[in-house]
Amino acid sequence: MTFKHKLSKRLAMLHEMAVAFLVALAVACAPGDRALSPPQADLAPPPIGMTLFQETFDDSAFAARGWYDNTSMVTTTTQHIPGSTAALEAHFLAGATTPTWGGSARHLFAATPTLYVSYWVKYSSNWVGSGHPYHPHEFLIMSDQDGDWDGPSSNWLTAYIEDNYQNGGIPRLALQDNKAINTSLGLPPVNLVSVTESRSTAGCNGVVEANVVTTCFNSPPWYNDKEVSASQVWFQPTPGPGYKGDWNHVEVYFQLNSVVGGIGVGDGVMQYWFNGTLVLDRHDILYRTGARPNIQFHQFMIAPYIGDGSPVDQYMWIDDLTVANGRPSVAVASVTVTPPSASVTVGGTSQFTATLKDLSGSVLTGLPIAWTSSNPAVATVNASGLATAVAAGSSTISATSGGVTDTATLTVTAPAPVNPGTVTDLAVSDVTDSSVTLTFTEVNDGAGRPASYDIRWAAGALSWGSATDVSRGSCEVPLSGTAIGAKRSCTVVGLAPATGYRFQTVAFRGTLNVNAVFGSLSDVASGTTAAAGPTPVASVTVAPANDSLLVGATPQLTATLKDARGDTLTGRSVTWASDAPAVATVSVNGVVTAVATGSAAITATSEGKSGTAAITVTPAPVASVTVAPANDTLTVGAAPQLTATLKDARGDTLIGRSVTWASDAPAVATVSASGAVTAVATGSAAITATSEGKSGTAAITVTPVPVASVTVSPANASLHVGATQQLAATLKDTGD
Repeated sequence: MTFKHKLSKRLAMLHEMAVAFLVALAVACAPGDRALSPPQADLAPPPIGMTLFQETFDDSAFAARGWYDNTSMVTTTTQHIPGSTAALEAHFLAGATTPTWGGSARHLFAATPTLYVSYWVKYSSNWVGSGHPYHPHEFLIMSDQDGDWDGPSSNWLTAYIEDNYQNGGIPRLALQDNKAINTSLGLPPVNLVSVTESRSTAGCNGVVEANVVTTCFNSPPWYNDKEVSASQVWFQPTPGPGYKGDWNHVEVYFQLNSVVGGIGVGDGVMQYWFNGTLVLDRHDILYRTGARPNIQFHQFMIAPYIGDGSPVDQYMWIDDLTVANGRPSVAVASVTVTPPSASVTVGGTSQFTATLKDLSGSVLTGLPIAWTSSNPAVATVNASGLATAVAAGSSTISATSGGVTDTATLTVTAPAPVNPGTVTDLAVSDVTDSSVTLTFTEVNDGAGRPASYDIRWAAGALSWGSATDVSRGSCEVPLSGTAIGAKRSCTVVGLAPATGYRFQTVAFRGTLNVNAVFGSLSDVASGTTAAAGPTPVASVTVAPANDSLLVGATPQLTATLKDARGDTLTGRSVTWASDAPAVATVSVNGVVTAVATGSAAITATSEGKSGTAAITVTPAPVASVTVAPANDTLTVGAAPQLTATLKDARGDTLIGRSVTWASDAPAVATVSASGAVTAVATGSAAITATSEGKSGTAAITVTPVPVASVTVSPANASLHVGATQQLAATLKDTGD
């Protein structure tokens, strides 16, 4: 089915009237007064993307390349760009609304929220477009929520790429979302921007952008349109740069706006490049609302259309069409690094630049460039091509893009040597009874590196030649530098107490006593060591550091005190403490008593320094089990209670432990889990109580129940001589 636009001439006239009537309305209703971005060089290209499809128009096998609806488009070999063999020809006869080959041709592509379109276009020298401030349509993009055969004039989202000819072609991008027009909250045009997300974005229900042209009219149904146009003519009417009768390159980028928290945000993108110059650059476009947050581009249409009919017999040619989700990568043909050579001294920098070009010689921008140095020990180079000289020598600086490389040579020379710098702020910052701490600012060694230092001292007056090199402490000679300008601190140790000392240093490079080059002597710093006194405690160590004790154990802990040099100190006061006295206590002498199961930290403190031992207390094991009574004689049926007493190795009674009872002769006597014995039958049995592998036993003897009474019946009888009488004897115990 070939679709033709539904706008008749009458509707086109309505469209023209609506434009004239609603321009003021659109501008007046815009929220704010922001100026359009001025035309500029291509400083904001679309992101690198993947090609969705390409069309070179080299032959007419359109159906085989995915086109449908109209596969009869006409190509010509008389008009095409260099390197091509044919181009699409759209011939409008005078009065025709569509080209001679009919209506729109369609091509589907993978749904995407971003779309890049690139093509070359040329118009006949008599091209005047529609002759009106609207039309002709040229290219359309529809959404994945519209049908593959739906008409573009009644839809959920359609984007337009076209140029309107007004004594020259003015690039224009436009949107329609007619199906989204909300008529339930008032007769359009009605501004629903702050009312609901169930609304159109392209007019009829208000717009969020400033400086756009909108239309809204009922045909019926309701139609809308939102347009942004370049501020000037770019397709020129007369020969020269940008002449409409020459091939011109057009690039367009659409990016759908974001939807945050169910609300459409006006941050969509519309961009149009004419021969590499950005002539439309909008980043405030609202394509979709929160009612359709997942709508995407899905269908491309070549659909040249002049609603009122072409005013003249005229032509439009199109070649090398590319549709992608971002600008496809361009092949780099050459890389040129400038300057081709440079020379700097150590520590200096040199800026290199790389110019990329394609096969046609056009300069490429926005492509990644990898910079490398062949000899990083001589010179390094950062990602921007800035080389830094490290040491004397030569290095090749390379720039690579798209697999193509060019190089430049950087020569690094050593700076003329000078004497090392002079320390001018040597000072004593701290003293003890045996040490002095010095501070100073580090200086250059004369070759661009931190200097080394020779530091000497003397008691009383100091003469450099007779002064003593520092041989102990962190100021020991030679002292290596760390960083030029850094504040340095070091300590001289092994000095006498209550003595005045003087110190001096000199910076040098090279090896001391071999080839050292010296600077000038520093200022003299002086200081007096403190009077002798007890050496302060520097560390406390508790031994053992870890111990596992049984409840009741009382081990002795020891605390070893040492000074800063590691010498053991004696005669100092030590304070002991437990952080869990319910588990373990500690005496003033460091004797620990394990009180209950758990963990405790025992700390010894002296002169503000502390050491700790970790104590773990575990239950004392069962050492013996005693069963009482140990011996018992029972009559059958008796049920006495036995008891088990558990003790540890120290003889302390233990409670709360599990006890297991057993009989070695359950046919004679049984025992319950709680130690209750039942005499079953005559005989002997051993009753055993066991806890934690220790056992105790009671010897049980079961005897018959004794006869307590004998009763003969009948108790009285009278017999004749010779008669017999059976008597019976009944035996009973004391209970029955």
